[in-house]
Amino acid sequence: MRNCTREEFLDIIVNFDIDPRQSLNIKDAEYSRKIKKIFGGLKPKAIRVQNWLLYEFGFRRCSYIKNILPLNAFTKDSSQYGGYSYVSKEYDKLKSQIRYKNNPESFYIANLKRKHSIKNRIPHWFTSEDELKIQALYKEAKELEYKTGISYELDHIIPLQGKYVSGLHHPSNLRLIPVSDNLLKIIITNLKNIGDE
Repeated sequence: MRNCTREEFLDIIVNFDIDPRQSLNIKDAEYSRKIKKIFGGLKPKAIRVQNWLLYEFGFRRCSYIKNILPLNAFTKDSSQYGGYSYVSKEYDKLKSQIRYKNNPESFYIANLKRKHSIKNRIPHWFTSEDELKIQALYKEAKELEYKTGISYELDHIIPLQGKYVSGLHHPSNLRLIPVSDNLLKIIITNLKNIGDE
C-alpha cells in the first residue's frame, strides 16, 4: 500500500475518475478498514464513498452527464440510496429531445391525437371559469415541482380515452399527482387491458 496522509487519502477517494483502490495500490479489505477508521459507522456499506459524501452535503452525480448537481435536480426514486435517481432531470430532458429529433413525426401525431381527444371531451357547459381553474392547476403543478423536486402533472381521474368509459376534460375530473404515480396508473391500466383482448 502506498503511504499517504489522511488529506491525500480523502483527495483520492472523492475523485470520481479513478478507482481509489488502484491509485493507492490497496486491497479491498484494507480500503474498507481505512474508510471505517475515517468515517466510523456513518457510511452505509452498499454505496460508494464519493456518492455517500455528495448525498450528505445535498448533492448527487448524474451517471450519464457526469456533473454534480443538487438533489432537487434528480427525480425521486425510493429504490436508490437517499431516495433519488442517479439520472438527472437534465439528462432525461436531453434524451427526450434526441428522441424527438430522431422521430418528430411520432411526437407530432401523438400530440395531435391528444389535442383531438381533449377537444372531443370538453363538455358544452365548460366555462371560462373552468379554464382558469385548469390553468391554476397547471401553475400549482409547477410550484409543487419547484418546492419538492418531484415532477407533478394533471391526471384525468376518469381517462379521456378509456376502454369502457371516457371522462371529461373538466376541473372536476382533474387532479395533481406525481408523474411516477401517473405512469404507474397507465402501466396498471394497460396490464388490466391485456387480459381483455
